[in-house]
Amino acid sequence: MERFTLKKDGCVPFVITKEDYESCIELIKATRKKELEKAFKNFYEICGLDETINFLDEYLEEYLEKIKK
Repeated sequence: MERFTLKKDGCVPFVITKEDYESCIELIKATRKKELEKAFKNFYEICGLDETINFLDEYLEEYLEKIKK
């Protein structure tokens, strides 16, 4: 069985199963997605739809250029 170890300075390492690890990852992704959605909504409320779309287009274009290198 695959096992993963969580470590934190000053604490005893904690071993978890692959299923526990995958559950943690899903929770982290869901939390980050909610935070990102909130940020986009705030950006939209401040700047409007066109500027939000332009911002995302520019960011994704820059990101794609970086990963191509």
